[in-house]
Formats: sequence, C-alpha cells, structure tokens
Amino acid sequence: MKKRMLIAGTILTAAILMGGCGQNEGAKTQQESTGQVMEAKAPKTQKENTEKNDVSKEENSASKLTEEEVKSIAFQDAGVEESQVTRIRVHQEYDDGRDKYEVDFYVDNREYDYDIDSNTGEILSKDSEIEDDFMNQDASGTQPTDGQVISKEKALEIVLARVEGAGEENVRMELEKEDKYWKYEGEILYNQREYEFELNGETGEILEWSEEGMND
Repeated sequence: MKKRMLIAGTILTAAILMGGCGQNEGAKTQQESTGQVMEAKAPKTQKENTEKNDVSKEENSASKLTEEEVKSIAFQDAGVEESQVTRIRVHQEYDDGRDKYEVDFYVDNREYDYDIDSNTGEILSKDSEIEDDFMNQDASGTQPTDGQVISKEKALEIVLARVEGAGEENVRMELEKEDKYWKYEGEILYNQREYEFELNGETGEILEWSEEGMND
C-alpha cells in the first residue's frame, strides 16, 4: 500500500513540474510572439508617418498660387493688359500669419501695388498712384536751362550700362535739384533684382548705387 502511494506521489509531482514548464514555455512563446508583432509594427508606423508628412507637404505646396496666377489676378483687378505693364516685381513673403505675394507694376506713369494671398488669391490690399517719371522741373518749379543738365537719354545710357540686359522699360527715375545741383534719382527692376541709384545730372557721375534681390 505504501509503495502504491509513493508511486502515485511521484507521478503527481512529475505532472506538476511538467505543467509548470509548459506554462513557462507558453508564456515565453506568447511574449516572443508579441515582441515580434511589436517589432514588425514599429517600422510600419514610422513609414506611415513619413508618407503622411510627405503628402501633407505636397498638398501644402500644391495649394500655393504661381507668380503668373497672381499677376493675372492683379492685372484683371486693375483693368489692364499684360502688354501695357512695365517694371513689374513679384515678391513672396510670410506676414501676419499668412503667406502672400506682393505685386508691384507700372502702366505708363501710374504705379500699382497689390498684396495677394498665396493660397486663395484673395486681394488683401491694393493701391495705385501717379508718378511723374523723368521730371523736367523740381518741386519748386525751377527748370534746368539748356546745357545745364545731361539729357534723360544720356542718363539712361549711363545707368543701363551697369545692368546687362535691362532696358528703358525697367527704369524709373526723376530729375530734381538738390544742394544747388541737379541729379537723377531712381531705380531699375530687372531679373528679380532691384538697383537704386543717384546720378549727377550735370556731370553724369554716379553718386550712389546699390542693389539687392527682390526676395531678400
């Protein structure tokens, strides 16, 4: 009888030990399986986030209007044809929490200034004014006498010689008297660059000259 009980006890102990090992193996297998799933999902999630960011960037870029589109909006609002326009400048910037285009152009002696939303095409602000280019007298009404100042054609020749490719249509300048001598003062807008100058109206000497990119 004692022998049977001993054998039964031994079998029971072995069963308990085997059951414990099975549970440990099952837990280990489940943990390894879970780990494998987590490792497999991590790269996929990172890839999905990257693809999502790329799509967002593409959509944001695609939403912006082109320079040609905003010029068309400004011309239509001003009631002018592109063939009438001279000395145009288009500059994009971020201001007051929104992207916008600044569009400046001339039609004859009238200057137009527009601010247009880069995404919607909404005209945020606009302005226009008459400018007396190539003045023949200063603010006091004093007129230069013949031979006292160089001609505007000569002044144009001097300043355009410093900007290869620019033409008369790219220049805006005025003649005025200052400190008892005449001078031409103005700017050249060409190839996305702006040049500002002062020219001695009597000798043709360039007194001041500066340049910068329109997007600076």
